[in-house]
Amino acid sequence: INAEYGEELIPSGEDCADELRQKSEELLQIQTELAEEKGAHNKTTEELEEKIKQLLQIQTELAEEKDAHNKTAEQLEEKSENLVQTEEVLDQQSEQLVQIQTELAEETEELNETKEELENLKKKSKKKEKKCRKTSKKLKACEKRCESAPDSNN
Repeated sequence: INAEYGEELIPSGEDCADELRQKSEELLQIQTELAEEKGAHNKTTEELEEKIKQLLQIQTELAEEKDAHNKTAEQLEEKSENLVQTEEVLDQQSEQLVQIQTELAEETEELNETKEELENLKKKSKKKEKKCRKTSKKLKACEKRCESAPDSNN
């Protein structure tokens, strides 16, 4: 006991119990706060893990889409190459067609000339036929005269 002030220097049992209760309550409060923080931390960790899973899923989907895009790009490139080859073949065939058309035009011209010649020959042939008939008629007429004439000039 402090004689000067009349206070006790050594706390009494009640004071110790009060202080112990207060410290216990503080400790319990701190533990509660720690548990809440740990719970919040765990929740945050779970949320982060879920977001990481989502990001991994998105990465997987993007990789699949990229693969599909690359395959499509390869297919388009192949089709483009095929189109180029087809165009080359069509160009060659077009050139051949032009050549064939030119040859056909030349042959048609030759055929037209031959046809003209044939028509001219037919006309000449008809004229000669006509002349031949006339001559044949004259010859028959002459033969008849000769047959009916007296035998003196035979």
